[in-house]
Amino acid sequence: MKKNIVLFTWENEVFLKRDLNKWISVFSEKYGSFNVYRYNTENITDEIFNNISSNSFFDNNKLIVISWLPLNSTTKDDKLVKIEEKFCSILETIPDDVFVIFVENNPDRKRKFYKKLEEIATIKNYSNLSWFELKDYVRSRLNISEKALGKLYEYCLWDFTI
Repeated sequence: MKKNIVLFTWENEVFLKRDLNKWISVFSEKYGSFNVYRYNTENITDEIFNNISSNSFFDNNKLIVISWLPLNSTTKDDKLVKIEEKFCSILETIPDDVFVIFVENNPDRKRKFYKKLEEIATIKNYSNLSWFELKDYVRSRLNISEKALGKLYEYCLWDFTI
């Protein structure tokens, strides 16, 4: 298993973003923000593979965040499919000082790339909180009583999952 490759997937986007921002912040403090690269469907090019394999001018440590890989089942864009296939072929050769975080809420678990990630990467799934977990979380953040929390729930009348 490679500790430098992580997949963030979610139902709970709030906690995922919190953890992703923490990773970026801690990495930036330690190695510099100039070694953090973010990609999505609008700015992805083959340059990403150069960033993975080449050394940085100041430091070899890099954090690369890719928001949309592994692809979901509805993606039909040939360019993205080719990039995913290329990633699948290089995953095991990514240097240990290059940290890659893939972020996709609904990855297609049948795709070769996802199966490869299951074998070698850390997968962090951000599930929705149960009502009891949510109550504990809100109470710890707001220092709110059980009675007040119950009233908040009654007044909101919406699904209290985060």
